[in-house]
Amino acid sequence: MRTALIAIGVDKTASAFPKLNAAALGAQQMANWASQRNIPFTLLTDQGGNKVRHADVYEAVDKFVKDGVYDQLILYFSGHGVLMAPDCEAWLLSGAPDNPNEAINVAGSIANARTCGIEHIVVYSDACRSIPTQWRSAMLTPGTVFPVLQPRDPSPEVDAFYATLPGNPAFEVPPDQASKAHRGLLTDCLIKALDGQIADVIVDQKTHRVVPARPLKLYLTKAIPAEAAKVSIKLLQNPDARVESALPKYLSELGRRLGEPAAPPSKNLAVTDLPLGLKRTIYEMQERLLAPGWRSRTVSLTQIADPENVAASIIRILDAKGRISFETRTGFTIRGADVKSALITGTTCDVFLEDGTAQVRVHEKYEDMNHASRTAFIRFSDGSGVVLAVLPGYVGTVVVEEDQVVTVNYTPARGTKNYFEYEHVADQLEQRRAFVAVAARNGTFRLDRAKQAADYLRVLKKVDPTLGIYAAYAYAQVGNLAGIRSVFRYMSYEPEPVPFDVAMLALQYDEQPDLNYTPGLPMLTQGWMSLGRLEPLMPKPLKAARRYLKPSLWTTFTKEGMNILEGELTGGE
Repeated sequence: MRTALIAIGVDKTASAFPKLNAAALGAQQMANWASQRNIPFTLLTDQGGNKVRHADVYEAVDKFVKDGVYDQLILYFSGHGVLMAPDCEAWLLSGAPDNPNEAINVAGSIANARTCGIEHIVVYSDACRSIPTQWRSAMLTPGTVFPVLQPRDPSPEVDAFYATLPGNPAFEVPPDQASKAHRGLLTDCLIKALDGQIADVIVDQKTHRVVPARPLKLYLTKAIPAEAAKVSIKLLQNPDARVESALPKYLSELGRRLGEPAAPPSKNLAVTDLPLGLKRTIYEMQERLLAPGWRSRTVSLTQIADPENVAASIIRILDAKGRISFETRTGFTIRGADVKSALITGTTCDVFLEDGTAQVRVHEKYEDMNHASRTAFIRFSDGSGVVLAVLPGYVGTVVVEEDQVVTVNYTPARGTKNYFEYEHVADQLEQRRAFVAVAARNGTFRLDRAKQAADYLRVLKKVDPTLGIYAAYAYAQVGNLAGIRSVFRYMSYEPEPVPFDVAMLALQYDEQPDLNYTPGLPMLTQGWMSLGRLEPLMPKPLKAARRYLKPSLWTTFTKEGMNILEGELTGGE
């Protein structure tokens, strides 16, 4: 297997963040590891007063891709990282955040990497993943570092290892405190494992020993929290990983002559010693939800990790029921927030309260809309708001918690042709919505076994089109472009408008993509990091408004962002 490495370490950003002590050193350690194994590498650090620029990283990646001889490409980063929103992660380079372009779009880079022709991509991110409190960090416009090529089969497998969970305050200390204690814990544990010092991660092949991705994931799950506790009893750090590869692919090869004895047992705890909650995956919870009698099984949530969060997520999404219908058969129910105003493109609407819950009634009759594309701009009392697709004959339900939109779903209105089908599959629909609740319980939509999950979700996308959106993102997680395009094709057959997110993911590599899909922007916030080559086609007002996104699962703009969008819609009035 021919491997190449790009190691990036940035101790100091332009401003706003404290200087780190171990980021550049961590990149140097990875370069040393590669050098000892004759692995070609590019080392980019800010040691000696150097600057690490986005163009430097892109050129390094592009060179290895164009060489066309590598089976595996490793991208390592150590430094400051921020979550601009769920699954919208950025690595900060030397010029950030003063220069908003000097940052790396992690999710977008991984998406582009799936087209590069290298069959195994490995990402190591030894960085914080906190929601930024600095406004300049929230206004970053990070770029991708992989070239955009035409997808080819088979799609590369991507393994991504993160030093900590994404943006969850229950698992992180505040960013400034984490920075002071920064020791590159992922790097410390990673180097030990890749060097062959941890017996539990080593698998014997016929002539050599290797370190595959899955044993490494389990080892890091135990080792990093233990190392964090040594730094400070208050420092809680749990790693995160998305593993797609399996043997014969591996992360490190440990040469061994025939007849050489294996390494002595490690003093570290074996994988089998891990607590049940740490070993159990999200997907195991999802499998229980799919089984007959799933409602009664929710009482056994104490058997899995973070049961309270999982249970709360399920209850929240199942209770998110909107109005059964409107006189016009189309509208929105908003739970958890007061609505200040609402605008609908191409028609009018009114806002009213019903039993203390805000309702938005679209005035155009369902029968007269002819399934035209309409967009809703819904403002909350604090001036922030959402931009959603108006689906003729559907009631959209929006759930707001702590000023964030946590759930959106669409249900056929009573009196429409799809309502009859909805009545027959309501229980199955609730199962799938509960499935989504588990996958999004940490504020970002992610799934293990994404291909199987997407196949499951898409079945009822006609009854609730958000399931088609979730299925498309699930396919995108594993680079299954055929699956995304299949969802897009089937939703195109229906008279209802195709959601923008589905079209965006499906048409990413078309020569002349058409972006005239409702509501004209990604409804899931993580979609903003997946625009790729479509980003230059976005209207200028959207490019300006995206700098005012709130850290929410569903796209939510601050007051300033809504001002920009409504100003464009109303001609400045």
